[in-house]
Amino acid sequence: MNDMKHQILFSFLLSMMLLSFTTSCEKEEAEQTTEKNDNQNVSPAPIIVTVDAGGKADGGHRFTKIDDSNFYIDDIKYTASDGNLSVSGYNETLFSGEAIIISQLNYVGREMQVKEIVEYAFSYCTPLTSVTIPSSVTSIGEYAFSDCEGLTSVIISKGVTSIGKCAFRYCTRLTYVTIPECVASIESGAFSGCSGLSSITVADGNPTYDSRDNCNAIIETKSNILIAGCKNTTIPSSVTSIGDDAFSGCTGLTSVTLPSSVTSIGECAFSRCTRLTSVTIPSSVTSIGGGALAYCTCLSSVTIPEGVTSIGGSAFQGCTGLTSVTIPEGVTSIGGSAFQGCTGLTSVTIPLSVTSIGKYVFSSLISVTINSNSIMATSYNSFNYSSISFIFGNQVKNYIIGEGVTSIGDFVFQNCTSVTSVTIPSSVTRIGNYAFSGCEGLTDVYCYAETVPSTSANYVVFEPIYMNATLHVPASAIDAYKTTAPWSDFGSIVAIE
Repeated sequence: MNDMKHQILFSFLLSMMLLSFTTSCEKEEAEQTTEKNDNQNVSPAPIIVTVDAGGKADGGHRFTKIDDSNFYIDDIKYTASDGNLSVSGYNETLFSGEAIIISQLNYVGREMQVKEIVEYAFSYCTPLTSVTIPSSVTSIGEYAFSDCEGLTSVIISKGVTSIGKCAFRYCTRLTYVTIPECVASIESGAFSGCSGLSSITVADGNPTYDSRDNCNAIIETKSNILIAGCKNTTIPSSVTSIGDDAFSGCTGLTSVTLPSSVTSIGECAFSRCTRLTSVTIPSSVTSIGGGALAYCTCLSSVTIPEGVTSIGGSAFQGCTGLTSVTIPEGVTSIGGSAFQGCTGLTSVTIPLSVTSIGKYVFSSLISVTINSNSIMATSYNSFNYSSISFIFGNQVKNYIIGEGVTSIGDFVFQNCTSVTSVTIPSSVTRIGNYAFSGCEGLTDVYCYAETVPSTSANYVVFEPIYMNATLHVPASAIDAYKTTAPWSDFGSIVAIE
């Protein structure tokens, strides 16, 4: 019985010791992980390996000669060329875990620095868990680490200037990357398919042109520099423009704040960022490209800054959650389908500065305020033989024409069958031929002009709605309207209250 008690006591004490040891190890591992994450952007100390004539490496490193130009150091393959080394592969039989790339090899009287990681060097290396790239390396080749499914950590030291096409493609467990300031070129798909990537930080600096895409900033390279799953993105003040497709399809991206250095947003730059709820566009931006924020279905409001002069076609198309948009004075053109499919957007104000507006710009509006003299004074041919309903959709019930508009052109509102109310300001002096003809649902026209606006000689302006609509005019001018055709044909003419 005593032996059994001793055995139970011994087992209990042993369990407590193991638990204490495990907890201590987990704590130490957590501390190491934190330290590692905190130093992602710190270039490690150079690793210089010296190998003697007998092939023995110092510092505990393992050296294996393949031939006069190729060597394994710690199961990473290096190739000598033109007095330097490149990382060209790995020992597929022995390699696993962390890849720490050396900076320099001293061997048989030669001092060779590691300058590049060649294309496909580690591609499909599933045992690879982390990699540290030294500051001696200037380029990472195409597909260098593609499909490394076990890769969770990458340290890219200051010194790297280019990251090749699909360099880290489908590294699905990679969660964080810092791209140092000296990187001048990131080619297409560099991080595409990195579904676990939650944050990319692009360090501030002065990136140079990418000749392939004619870019003037890191962010400008095409095709998924930032990929699906990216939530937090730091864009440095050196960036002057957001290029085509730069953030396209970043389905995890929830908010974007652009620095004041940015002057343009390229085509489809943030398109299909389906979780994006907030975009801050600085006043430095002058143009928003076609499809820039198309199909960002969670975006609820957008304030376009005063510096913007053009909104590209389909810029906000399909933003079904958009309920509010502010278009400032200064915008001169709005491209076709710019807000098409924005089913939550029910009202909009078009500023006086707009001189050009494409077809199918809006589709679900109920109320429109138009301050643009150019749009209201346009002629039939300007809309390619189409009425204004092709711009704002045929669901609009209320048109408010802003003070400052002086004329309403021929055919502008023709056949807008859904409109029930039109407000004409005191500044309007002329209304063109057939301007409101065919507006069969129109019941109220509010005209604030104290001097009756002139109309075309044939008087076909409001036909055939006169008998069913009420004309609201200033009390001081009511008699003038009652005695002037075609205004006198309204079924009811009353003073504006």
